[in-house]
Amino acid sequence: MWEEARGCYLAGTTDTENRNQANNQLPLDTQSWSALAIPNILSSRPQLLDCAEKHHRTTEIEQSSSMEFSGFDFNDDRDGIWLEGTAQMTLAYDQLGQIGTANALLEELTNAQSLSPNGEGVFAALRDGVSTGFSTPTGDPFKLFRRLHIAATGWKVMAHVQFNPFNPQIVNNAPMADPQSVTAVENVELEIMLTGDDGNPELTQTLSFILTSLPSTGNLSETSNGPAITSVPLTLSDKTVYFKSAFNDTTQQTFQFQVMDDGGTANGGVDTSTQENVTINFDNGQDGLTDSWEQVNFGHSRYNSDDDPDADGLTMEKNFKRVAIRLDTTWNYGKGGI
Repeated sequence: MWEEARGCYLAGTTDTENRNQANNQLPLDTQSWSALAIPNILSSRPQLLDCAEKHHRTTEIEQSSSMEFSGFDFNDDRDGIWLEGTAQMTLAYDQLGQIGTANALLEELTNAQSLSPNGEGVFAALRDGVSTGFSTPTGDPFKLFRRLHIAATGWKVMAHVQFNPFNPQIVNNAPMADPQSVTAVENVELEIMLTGDDGNPELTQTLSFILTSLPSTGNLSETSNGPAITSVPLTLSDKTVYFKSAFNDTTQQTFQFQVMDDGGTANGGVDTSTQENVTINFDNGQDGLTDSWEQVNFGHSRYNSDDDPDADGLTMEKNFKRVAIRLDTTWNYGKGGI
């Protein structure tokens, strides 16, 4: 609730009466939070920061170190420094472009943090018993104490990294393209579905798939039996592409792609993945054994998966699953041996 006379935001009204509590209740956070939450607030409320300086800014000698600190009190009696509120004002000054003041306050907070055990956090207040002007549910005065406080520490961190929780700047994480290996049959069209992830588990983003290289032989198309893609990069109309080999060519093929999400690049975000490979092997025998592997290890690709050409007790399928095989000295088949 804005009071024009003093240029301050007030605490509000009582629960039972529609009247201002401003004469006795002028908390700092109605100034700091308003500064952080309302865009371009100084154009309509130019007195706001002056209110905080006039009614809440104070200095205090910290007893254990004899250091003098400058900061802000919770209310306008200025009987002590509220470190949580001081961190809020630090961030407010930063967000409103008054960097010099923000940096000076951040230094005060850093010095205050050094007083905590091992510098591990920030106290709620610089001393015990700082008043707030409010009461507890039992009617006792609500006071602030020199105790480690998660909110004070959190606000100091946000001030340090310049993060405004009332106006978060969402940063888009880089999406990821999924590499994959597929198996084709010579001169038979193969449907390949490209996949990826937007990299932001809390969001659901639309992905575009970008073809960045083509197979050295064979063709890719965007539709079944469609025209061959001849130039890259190409943003695909769909995540599905179709591959068909060159005639009588079963050499391993690869092409590359990347994905782009719709999260944008604001605030240092990344919307495009690195490139990943799609590897195409051939299995003309359709026996689960790639032709290139059969050719290298057994001289040709005409064996069936349950054959055992080297009589070692292992079928072709078992050898293939072991990836690498040892050929015994009695094996009569091999490169040039057929």
